[in-house]
Amino acid sequence: AVKACRDHDPDALWQIVEAYLVLHRTPSPHTLRAYKQGVAVVVRALEGQTVSAPHRHWGHGFARDLETRMNEAHPERAIKPGTVRSRMAAAKTLFAALRWTGATEVDPFSDVRLKADLEAAEDKRPPYPPESVDALLAVAEPRERVLILLGAHAGLRVSEICALRRNDVKLETRRLEVRRGKGDKPRGVNLSVRTCTAIAALERPSAETIIGLTAQGARAALRRLCLRAGVPYQAVHALRHTAGTRLYRATKDLKAVARHLGQRRVETAAVYAKYAEDD
Repeated sequence: AVKACRDHDPDALWQIVEAYLVLHRTPSPHTLRAYKQGVAVVVRALEGQTVSAPHRHWGHGFARDLETRMNEAHPERAIKPGTVRSRMAAAKTLFAALRWTGATEVDPFSDVRLKADLEAAEDKRPPYPPESVDALLAVAEPRERVLILLGAHAGLRVSEICALRRNDVKLETRRLEVRRGKGDKPRGVNLSVRTCTAIAALERPSAETIIGLTAQGARAALRRLCLRAGVPYQAVHALRHTAGTRLYRATKDLKAVARHLGQRRVETAAVYAKYAEDD
């Protein structure tokens, strides 16, 4: 760890952070990817300094820089608050890992606070409207239909969709089992008739998983499908919001929505009531 700090070696520092994360909790592949990117950002920001002993106010400067940094893909926009929080979490974890190894005693973020996110939850990744889902299904290939319905009906996250195996699905009882949901928690999910029909129509996949795609591949597939259907792309996660809104509209029961989506707190599901009211 001392050598990695001295050499500004992002790969070695990432190995230390990964070991720390895996020892203390069970991070998802998405979390690991995000933290690895974040560690590289921190190392670049510490250029010209010792990683294990940054300048006194470096932590505050790093936070303010994140909050005002422009998006490389869209130079006219600042990076999203979620990305800011992810980068800050990676930075904090890097220094926690270095303290764990004994390479430093410094905590440059002990009194650093990010600015509040002023964007309302319901304004982030709004759900695909029912007519958009219908338009996507109308032009979808069999595997794409399964992707859409596992998101828009079953409410699975993109990582859960991509990890789903054939033996996790019981078509006769219209249930599937998510082996590792958020926080590494398993859960059962009821399936709509249309979702079961779409899965049954798939030829037995040669891949171990049902759709045979990585999360990045699933996002790319949905982008292409949106382009064919003439539907604005709103990310795979917006399909999960569609599922929550759809279920709330049918039941007016936030507990049922939270249970279906595997959310611990009913308050988290409240955004779907707002989406349904807007509809």
